[in-house]
Amino acid sequence: MKDVPVSNTLYWAAIIFMAIIFVATIILNSYIFVLDNQLTQQVYLSRVALQKATLIIDYGNGQRKIFEGDVPTGGLSLYDALLASAQTGSISVQFSKTADGRVSLVKIDQYLNNTDHYWELQIPKFNWKRALNDSTIDLTQFYLVGGNTAYLVYK
Repeated sequence: MKDVPVSNTLYWAAIIFMAIIFVATIILNSYIFVLDNQLTQQVYLSRVALQKATLIIDYGNGQRKIFEGDVPTGGLSLYDALLASAQTGSISVQFSKTADGRVSLVKIDQYLNNTDHYWELQIPKFNWKRALNDSTIDLTQFYLVGGNTAYLVYK
């Protein structure tokens, strides 16, 4: 093979062109990396997005208190929802815990949960009701999920 002489100008032009391509590739890759991280973060946030649930406490005498808040995708136990509602300061809630770990409702404000009068959990969306004065009730096993409204009605 015969050696072909390359001019000094052509040699440096090729080096500069390759350097520009290299820098442009690094900038493009950096931009795509940042964009990918932003999209990944948005997808992650949409997976753990919170939805609103409503808890309405109906005292049975025309008085109602309404609490609305965000619940995680898996739901929020009735016990946790009542604790969060009590933290607002507009209601007081008292619970009892059994030896086997069940949590039951003793009273909301001055309204006792016993055999004469009791609190009933109602979820109208599913046409479901449950008296909370049963000794087998565990408030940590009832979950409020986003988009639902639950009623606690004093009977």
